[in-house]
Amino acid sequence: MASGNLALALQRGGAIKMRNVLVLCSSMPEAVAYQAQAKQYGQPVVGASSIPNDPSAEHYDTWEWLPDLHQQDFEPKLHALISEHSISHIYCPHHI
Repeated sequence: MASGNLALALQRGGAIKMRNVLVLCSSMPEAVAYQAQAKQYGQPVVGASSIPNDPSAEHYDTWEWLPDLHQQDFEPKLHALISEHSISHIYCPHHI
């Protein structure tokens, strides 16, 4: 939607449903900073990490554990998480 159309929709009381963004490696400082900025714009954020009981989980609207990238079940679990949480974008500051 063009920005002019967006402004017009908002003026008319239109609701715009934002899909979730997934932040991988949620404990990295860049990830925590990204989620804070996304929240300022009203973007729903799902954090994910391979660290069980990740202390950064408290910063996210929703947090999920994912297996390590090199584990066999990483890809199917990632696809399931994307589907379950209606993820439209992924942010990953880690150089994978």
